[in-house]
Amino acid sequence: MSLFTTVDTPPFPFDINHKHKLMFIGSCFADNIGQRFLNYKFNIQINPYGVLYNPASICQCLNAILDNKFDSSKLIQHDEMWHSFLHHSSFSNVDKKTCLFTINEQTGRSYSFIKETDFLFITFGTANVYEYQGNIVSNCHKLPSKSFTRRRLGINEIVETVTNTIHKLQNINSKLKIIYTVSPVRYAKDSMHENSLSKAALHLAIEQLCQLKNSYYYPAYEIIIDELRDYRFFAEDMAHPNNTAVSILWERLNNSFFTPDTQTLCKQIQNIISASQHRPFNKETGAYQQFLSSMLKKALDLQSRHSELDLTQEITYFSKK
Repeated sequence: MSLFTTVDTPPFPFDINHKHKLMFIGSCFADNIGQRFLNYKFNIQINPYGVLYNPASICQCLNAILDNKFDSSKLIQHDEMWHSFLHHSSFSNVDKKTCLFTINEQTGRSYSFIKETDFLFITFGTANVYEYQGNIVSNCHKLPSKSFTRRRLGINEIVETVTNTIHKLQNINSKLKIIYTVSPVRYAKDSMHENSLSKAALHLAIEQLCQLKNSYYYPAYEIIIDELRDYRFFAEDMAHPNNTAVSILWERLNNSFFTPDTQTLCKQIQNIISASQHRPFNKETGAYQQFLSSMLKKALDLQSRHSELDLTQEITYFSKK
């Protein structure tokens, strides 16, 4: 008798390797998975405007990047700071021109990147949105709660909004493939029933969106919620997956998207990174110096064989030490 539920992942008609460009956008779950790719030296960009939770805000972000210019009229002033409802507070500034410059600088980098991106991972967290004067916002920037109204996006509304954005994306980048995921994070503050309704809306919308060209769904939500299904895989808030859960999901992603050669390369990269983070008790011993020379040689060799990798930081460390 089996006491463990295994979630089957569908076969994908492509693989992902270090020569590809990837962008991750969406909830904090996209941050966690994107960071794993970044750690293994993939060429990626993660949430250029900050963490985004709902499909409408994600599309607003992507549309702003595609416009490649953010207008100052979209900024608001609150508590002596200039903010954008579309951006994380790290973009905010007491000076309006500085705020706008920082936003447009990031927008330009993201526009250049997304034109050549091979894979766009989109993680929907919730279907619930907050509106300010009739417009959906991504960040409330601590304005009074009474300034906002809350509602849940409809399934058709999500499908229409995302479809329009995906068409714009693929018009400038025909090779782009979209991989949707739903965040397993429970939004308990909305009530567990409301969380279930929200997640259901996202799943039903994605089912329709996957009918579009080069659009796919990866069952990260099901792996965490249905396969792991245990609070030992969640953080202390009992809502966010912990590091163990993310590590298990990373292994599953490896098996779904990486060829054996890419998996081997990831292990070699991890070996070099781990070596650069090693702190010996005595740095002056001959054994440690020999270890450094050996790792420098391995890093240089790996860099020469894979020009798409950037091991500059590790090579510099081994050289200086």
